[in-house]
Amino acid sequence: MKANLTACLIFLFVWPLLSQSELLPPPPAAGEAPAWVQLLYADEPDPGAVLDAFRDYYASHPFVKNSYTQYLKRWLHDIDTYDYQFREPGVAPDNLNQRRVQERRYLNQRQQAQARNGSWISVGPYDWDHTAAARSYAPGAAHVYTVEQCPQDDQVLYAGTATTGLWKSVNGGASWQLMTADLMVNQVYAIEPSHSDCQTVFAGMLGSIYRSTDGGINWSPTGDAGFQALDFGVRDIRMHPLFADEIWAATEAGLWRSTDGGDTWDQLLPGFFWEIEFHPQDPNTIYTVEKVNDQYTVFHRSTDGGANFTTAVAGWPVANDGENNENKRAEIAVTPADPDRVVALLTGKVNGGAGLYGIYVSEDAGQTWSFSCCGPQVGGAPNLNTNPPNINMMAWADDGSDDGGQYYYDLALAVSPTNPDHIFVAGVNMWVSTDGGANFICPAKWSQPHKANYVHADIHDIHYNANGQIWIACDGGIFRSEDGGASFQRSITGITGSDFWGFGAGYWDETVMIGGAYHNGTLLRNGDTYLNEWICTDGGDGVGGAVNPGINDQAYSNYNIKTLSDDRTVAPLTRPYAQEPSWTYVAGMFDQIEFAADCYRTHYFANGNLLMKTEDDNQTVTTIYDFGDEEVTEIEVAWSDPQVIYVATWPGYWSEKHVYRSTNGGLNWTDITPGVFSTNRHVPYDLEVDPHDPELVWLARVGRQTDDNNKIFRSTNGGDSWINISGENLAGEVLTNLVHQRGTNKGLYVGTTRTVYYRNATHEDWQLFASGLPASTRSRQLVINYRSGTLLNATNRSVWQSPLFEASPPQAQISVNKRYTGCATDTLYFVDHSAVREEGASWNWSFPGAAWVSDSTSRTPKVVYAAPGNYDVHLEVGDNLGTDQQTLTNFIEIGNECAPSPIAGQAFESTTESQHLRTGNLDFSSNTVTFTAWIKPAGAQPNYAGIIFHETEGAGLNFRESNELGYHWLGGNVHWNWSSGLFVPTGTWSFVAMVVAPTGVTFYLNDEMVYREIELEPVDWNYFRIGRYKDWSSRNFIGEMDEVTIWNRSLTRDEIRDWRHLTRVGQVTPESPAYDPDLLLYYQFNESGGTTVYGQSSQTHGTLLGGAVRTLSSAPVGPGSSSRMVIDEPGL
Repeated sequence: MKANLTACLIFLFVWPLLSQSELLPPPPAAGEAPAWVQLLYADEPDPGAVLDAFRDYYASHPFVKNSYTQYLKRWLHDIDTYDYQFREPGVAPDNLNQRRVQERRYLNQRQQAQARNGSWISVGPYDWDHTAAARSYAPGAAHVYTVEQCPQDDQVLYAGTATTGLWKSVNGGASWQLMTADLMVNQVYAIEPSHSDCQTVFAGMLGSIYRSTDGGINWSPTGDAGFQALDFGVRDIRMHPLFADEIWAATEAGLWRSTDGGDTWDQLLPGFFWEIEFHPQDPNTIYTVEKVNDQYTVFHRSTDGGANFTTAVAGWPVANDGENNENKRAEIAVTPADPDRVVALLTGKVNGGAGLYGIYVSEDAGQTWSFSCCGPQVGGAPNLNTNPPNINMMAWADDGSDDGGQYYYDLALAVSPTNPDHIFVAGVNMWVSTDGGANFICPAKWSQPHKANYVHADIHDIHYNANGQIWIACDGGIFRSEDGGASFQRSITGITGSDFWGFGAGYWDETVMIGGAYHNGTLLRNGDTYLNEWICTDGGDGVGGAVNPGINDQAYSNYNIKTLSDDRTVAPLTRPYAQEPSWTYVAGMFDQIEFAADCYRTHYFANGNLLMKTEDDNQTVTTIYDFGDEEVTEIEVAWSDPQVIYVATWPGYWSEKHVYRSTNGGLNWTDITPGVFSTNRHVPYDLEVDPHDPELVWLARVGRQTDDNNKIFRSTNGGDSWINISGENLAGEVLTNLVHQRGTNKGLYVGTTRTVYYRNATHEDWQLFASGLPASTRSRQLVINYRSGTLLNATNRSVWQSPLFEASPPQAQISVNKRYTGCATDTLYFVDHSAVREEGASWNWSFPGAAWVSDSTSRTPKVVYAAPGNYDVHLEVGDNLGTDQQTLTNFIEIGNECAPSPIAGQAFESTTESQHLRTGNLDFSSNTVTFTAWIKPAGAQPNYAGIIFHETEGAGLNFRESNELGYHWLGGNVHWNWSSGLFVPTGTWSFVAMVVAPTGVTFYLNDEMVYREIELEPVDWNYFRIGRYKDWSSRNFIGEMDEVTIWNRSLTRDEIRDWRHLTRVGQVTPESPAYDPDLLLYYQFNESGGTTVYGQSSQTHGTLLGGAVRTLSSAPVGPGSSSRMVIDEPGL
């Protein structure tokens, strides 16, 4: 197998300078780790080398998520997103801290000084619909590190996030307001509001400690010039319980204290410090935890207000025994309910297990420690059968049975202020002890959002406050409990913290949006369908996102293709991809689906090194070109000439990236990579093509680089030569994506890792387009909506929207669901794909030769052509800014392949587990249905192999063991356990039928009939799979099939027998006396080629999938008539 590495690859740096670093999981034992894992442990891991080794490993191993793959994903994401020093392999480092501070200040000052354009507002998500159908098994909408409640006023809270800065609530968490919009702040890990004045608050950000004295409106760095010149991560900030001017900070560069409210700081201890706690009754007793030698933790204790510290050794473990053991992290907690008790949560690797090192408890104010949990020893492999059970609370299982976890990433601990035995431990899941830490349970697993006490996975902070409230910060947002943890409620309304990795929006209706988000699955909006406007759906860490420009309720995630529902209680109808696009986390590699301008069910996409195309909305796909060792990362098809295609490729992490052009639909390619710059040629590209001129193309270099002079280029000859249009205003910016506004004079928007710019041909340089946008807002994907005249920006701070920089006149573009049909009775669904504003919009279509047009002035007319032939289409479109028109010659072709045949002709054949047929959408609800088919099984069929089966529900006709006819229906095993006693022979044609009525079901096998009396409830029928159980490849029919029918009524025994050997020409011909409108689907498989199977009874055409083919049919059916004879006397 070839691993889809573009879902893991990220940007172009050597070593991250994290403002808040994450620790690597413990290394596996020597010889156990793949090469890519070993490379992660280098002093300066090279992302290129790591990812090359990752590719090599998973090319021959199945992908299994583990703590190393999770760390890799987060490490690469952070490299891409935040401030890092760019350095290619072999280049010596300079003063990283100085350069970082200089760049930060420079960008901040320039942003404030420059005139801003645009008028940005956030459009969410800031919460999600928790009770809607299709909600994710792990819903979330923001990534929060910490939440702190003001001791003086519990209505005032401050929250620090991973991507969207610092937030404040003044109504107890009911709503939140961003307090760092004008600062280059994304990550905030530590916050401390003053206990004397809620307006005074300290926060760790921008590699230092900042202070606000007006409730977060304004911020200034603390300390003197020397302190401000340092650059470190801040892990914890605590205020002395009695003295508001005495501030303590645990940082990655020492334990610090200020006695003048932050004006100056003194380092009390050097090193990497995790946390600080004060004794609840004696504030001169202070506890702190240090990480030593990147190997183990030590507990420090002071009893004289910090003048001196002692290190506890009695009972506190020290994992430095040289046995590949480690304990790099520990959390500590105290409670006024038992002032001398200190509880510690240690994680790491010991005794052959990884994850929980142990729960330790001190009863004498930290002087001595004893092991409390879990199991008979420290650490060790999880074992539920020991006494007591050795559970691992740091991994994913809610019974503690799995090893490992993300215990250096997510970790939190709290003790009740009124009950010292009530302890909360958190990692991936939340665990609770009511006996002082001897035993723990997980009340709600990370994947159980239906439970009242559900909390999203990956918990970073827990506070059990004196007012009885519990506050939790995690990868899914903020959760609050008022009842001791028995139930939790979300408390994130207003926090725009969804970190999008993929995004798409409706072409006409921009309120249809979908995007994969870091930590938070796939976030979906469908107008006002959902409470809080958005739903979190699919699994975690989504990367995909697209909406079909002609089918506004059809969205694409990296899980499936969705037909959206306008009812929040009804889940979207989903289907799999025939081939999934290479959705990816990487700027420069996150290629979107490229929809054809004139046919919205045709699109192009990348799958690894393959350029692929579908003409039936990814039910079947073809490979256009194989680029060998170069992965395809960007595709642009010229609207005015779809034979002209541009692609960008990725040969390797540090390899020179390429741009290619084809002028014959992808058969041949020319390398048009710009040669006008010599540095940073490993930086990838984003492309845009003018909709009217296939040779006018723009190229942006997206990714961090040291070359500020060569960022964006334009070519007017298809890439044969390039003109530099980088200007000066993009200096220092890291580009992420490029979008052209149709109808303008070469107008372009460019998104960067912090903002958006615009430029047209009349501008001397790029214009900052950022009014209303927070200062550090990473643009992942820009999407223009011409109907509303707005620009959407999917970011690490949710989605933002602004009016376009300038209005532009309309540009006409015709689009249709398919350009060819072999069925003259088919309805073609046209859609206006023009750039046109809704205000003053008008459409005037012309369809010469059409037999019927629904409305020639509609944006979405439906058309029927009565006869085979080729047809032109014309559109004139206008709005208040002008008009435009387009004529497409011989645009529609109508064939003659869907008339019913009186002979068997051809049959459908499946020879592998992937080959079957998917019907169109029948869209009816009934418990009076009939399925019939002629089948010729090739040997014994898999148990429960489908014959005619519902695509998503357990309902339909199938096989049981030994080719026995069986069925499924709503209600479970009372149906599929039943034995019909009808066994289908192999290698010969047999007629099978299933007739359903409300009170029973009847089966036919040739001349045999079996009836079962049982109540059958109605089923909502939509798509069927012919030759497959749902979409399970393990239950696929192997053999031939012909004359498939589906009816919206229960046929009688006589009707079954009368038509068994007859083709059904009369029943599908309206003029025939035998015509039956209840025959909803009739497939004969007599098409001349292609994957479309025409429905002779309706336009419910099907598609052959997985390489299924047609073969000459020998089924015993044909034209003629049948009659019945009543024999009431014996003899001949």
